[in-house]
Amino acid sequence: MKKLPKELKGGLYLSYDDLPSNLKHCFLYFSLFPEDALIDRDDLVRLWLVEGFVEEQNDSLVEDVAEEYYTELLRRNLLQFSSFTLFSNAWEYKIHDLMRNFFWNDNGFSNPLFKFGSGAEILRTLFTFNGINVLNDIQLVGLEHLRVLRLKDFDINSIPDSIGHMIHLRYLNLSGTKIRALPESIGSLINLQFLDFSECIFLTTLPKSMCRLQNLRCLNLMRTPLNFIPKGISKLEKINCFHKFVVADLREPEDSYTGLEELLSSLYWLRVLRVYRLERA
Repeated sequence: MKKLPKELKGGLYLSYDDLPSNLKHCFLYFSLFPEDALIDRDDLVRLWLVEGFVEEQNDSLVEDVAEEYYTELLRRNLLQFSSFTLFSNAWEYKIHDLMRNFFWNDNGFSNPLFKFGSGAEILRTLFTFNGINVLNDIQLVGLEHLRVLRLKDFDINSIPDSIGHMIHLRYLNLSGTKIRALPESIGSLINLQFLDFSECIFLTTLPKSMCRLQNLRCLNLMRTPLNFIPKGISKLEKINCFHKFVVADLREPEDSYTGLEELLSSLYWLRVLRVYRLERA
């Protein structure tokens, strides 16, 4: 602590230093985001989960435990509330400016999240914030060990079949992209837990192979103009958060879609469900 800048030696540093090791990793995760980035609370706690920072507690859902971690960081004033977006029902926060200096100072503090070594073959987490408008097989070479792939708001319009080789993926966020279709190979991502296709305004159908994602916990399809949810989604019994279940038009073939009654009778762990086109039920 003696080597820290003067402004970091007060209460904020003590709030951090007193954290249990798992909460320290959760807090340090903020260092992966650009300065002044607004970070959605729900999205962040899902990232903590797939990175293995959250410890299971008795019969509690790990999502609830992760939210307790977030509340503890707020209680210690390590996070600052920034905004609430009514349109997306999202609470957004950012870290205290002094603590961002703490992440990057070179006076005795070493951030363990950056001890990655070198080479794509050991890369586990990939966030992109600018720079690409095409996603192809070549770009995915050597990334088979990724657990987190976040391409939010990128100007890509297709996903290569080779994404199915990334079997270690736990988290995939393609929200706000211009994708028009998803490859059937996405059903090979058997370890996927969190899938976000929200605000994909050109995406109208989901592949049938999604019913093979047996470890999926959260599916976000908000503001994506889907016509229906494919048959078999009700088999994904671990889903506890389903943003935008679309009731199908009865003129669709009955064996092509999942009905609302079928969904509710199968997904016992659901705690968040948003239903659209309910007048069709």
